[in-house]
Amino acid sequence: MTDGLLSIWAPLSPTDYLQRTNTALPFPLGDHNGQLFVRARHALHAGVTALGLEPGDQVLMPAYHHGSEVEALRRAGIECVFYGATKDLEPDLDELEEIAGPRCRALYLIHVMGFPRDAARWRRWCDEHGLLLIEDAAQAWLSTVDGRPVGQSADLSIFCLYKMLPLPYVSASYTRTLPVRRGGPRVDDRRRLLALHAAWASGKLPMTRLLDDRLSGNGSGQGQFSIERSSSLGDPTARPGAGSTFLLPRLAWEHVAQVRRENYRLLAEQLADEVPAPFDHLLEGASPFAFPIEVPDKTAVIRRLVDRGVQPVDFWSTPHPAVPPAAAASAADRRARTVALPVHHRLSASDLDRIVSAVSPDRRSETPLQLESVADLDQLRPEWTDLAIRTRNVFASWEWNRLWWEHFGKGRKLTAFALRDASGTLRGILPLYLWAERPMKVGRFLGHHAGDQLGPICAPGDQPAVARAIRSLLQKRAWDVVVGEQLPAASVWSRRLPGRVVNREGSPIVCLRESWEETTGSWSRRLRKELRQDDRRIRDEHEVRITTVTEQDDLDEALDGFFRLHLARWPDGTRFSRQHSFHREFARCALDHGWLRLRHLDVDGESAAARYGFRYGTVESGYQSGWASQFGRYSVGILMVSDTIQQAQADGMKEYRFLRGSEPYKYRFASIDPGLETVVFSAGGVAGAAAAAAPALRAVRSRLRKGVDR
Repeated sequence: MTDGLLSIWAPLSPTDYLQRTNTALPFPLGDHNGQLFVRARHALHAGVTALGLEPGDQVLMPAYHHGSEVEALRRAGIECVFYGATKDLEPDLDELEEIAGPRCRALYLIHVMGFPRDAARWRRWCDEHGLLLIEDAAQAWLSTVDGRPVGQSADLSIFCLYKMLPLPYVSASYTRTLPVRRGGPRVDDRRRLLALHAAWASGKLPMTRLLDDRLSGNGSGQGQFSIERSSSLGDPTARPGAGSTFLLPRLAWEHVAQVRRENYRLLAEQLADEVPAPFDHLLEGASPFAFPIEVPDKTAVIRRLVDRGVQPVDFWSTPHPAVPPAAAASAADRRARTVALPVHHRLSASDLDRIVSAVSPDRRSETPLQLESVADLDQLRPEWTDLAIRTRNVFASWEWNRLWWEHFGKGRKLTAFALRDASGTLRGILPLYLWAERPMKVGRFLGHHAGDQLGPICAPGDQPAVARAIRSLLQKRAWDVVVGEQLPAASVWSRRLPGRVVNREGSPIVCLRESWEETTGSWSRRLRKELRQDDRRIRDEHEVRITTVTEQDDLDEALDGFFRLHLARWPDGTRFSRQHSFHREFARCALDHGWLRLRHLDVDGESAAARYGFRYGTVESGYQSGWASQFGRYSVGILMVSDTIQQAQADGMKEYRFLRGSEPYKYRFASIDPGLETVVFSAGGVAGAAAAAAPALRAVRSRLRKGVDR
């Protein structure tokens, strides 16, 4: 972005036309029941017709809405019966039961701001009452719940793709029954493409009103809901323009949602007191459309924001005129006080700083953390231990890093730093070392290759202050570049610091619920059936025993058996198989601390499968596994995964982490995947990091090939 006015609409760069095509488009684009429309109102109008709704039928509609969706239904002859919502914007169940009459055919659910509502609950309620479920995901495309796309469980769902991507009008629908419709005329989208390019070039959308009708409100207050404008349905069969259909597969990538979440988190860290519920807690699968703040005087705040270079949206100020006064009152306070700010994926770190400054110009900055060079890891042990346990990450522990340095750091120079506040309290640790000095000084975090989820060690709330300290170090040229491998994407280090993301990889997690039934509820029926059948079959045919190592006297033999199973599974060897001495020593240490989870599944006294992992805080991590091929027909590896997760849930763990890697079996169990990133940081900013990334990574790969990387 430039120094022009920041808008909630992502600008379109000329280089977007050169992007590679995504062959695995996100839902509903890749689904045979997904269809493209110009506007979401077209998708809604066509969808309810295809579902068989007729004039005079009723739809339960939230009183908190934009208004165009109400008008689209009215144009189809459908009556809207308005309901209130809870503070979490879920439908009020008691009210629904009261107002759902004999002519009621469907429940309309809106995922406001991209925050998913509990669609599974309302799907069940609709099924119990013989109603259709319509999900309005106009602001929630790319959002997920337990890994499933929002809108997938609906009878009809609608999406505005242009609210997430720099596109002219292009929307989509998904329905179980919608027939393939005849293609209508293509719209001419050239003027809107030019406006999006102008936004990229100048950062100023107010120079034209071409996008005015996209907004439910704008900085001048002219964009509130207009019945005249929204009643213009147009041609529901019209097809998106040629520019939109060309750009869509080049821009529709799921990581857009991740960057939006990252930007949302960064704004929330600074502006948490301004955010109304339920948007004060970012849901894991949300793909935020905007960043909402609650203000006492919209007009004054909007004027101030525009003066400071931020164009907000006066969000949903006016209900549709058909809403009865009593129903409108339930959402009146939200309408009067909510303003939406930019959060799109094209914002830079400096853009986010501008937004924070515009909203809270008098905000006082914290005193910078003091930097303390660490020559010996031992000197920090007690404080390090206290800090690491707050991260719930075993790879942040002093023990892991100390043993890793002892085994793999010989001949290297430690360039670690402790970060302390004014009182001397340890707030962060940068466990770095100088990996190479030529052709440039390259820093790397301790633990790479053997570890997982690396990077700065600090409590989540201290990440902004730690990022500022790292930026200071980069400017002092302690290193030319820092290659940050396996950084947790949710910590958004790639947005906090001047750097370039050069790799992303999966890191699936199972969210453990209060009961085993709740935990497995998101697993597919097929998986649950297979687990039951395989477990029953192996126990009917063999004597099965699962053991967990609890004593040091049993550890070496158990590790030997585990290493054999691992090599039997991967006979050509893996990096893990070359690190046995390190893992023997860490396993002994982990067992002493109660962290080790080394479990064996024996069949008729013979070792059939094993899993090696750790518990740290309320998190269990599965590090490695192995299984004997002769028991493959029982899926012993998968059975061991399931049993290990079940034991973790029973023992009160909150998460089971599969750690890095996108193996398909992990996603059969996983609830979420926050992911890991490799980021190259440079004092030269993003441009400098981009220039440094290629030679730095070439050097890393060259040493790996030569077997000298430690």
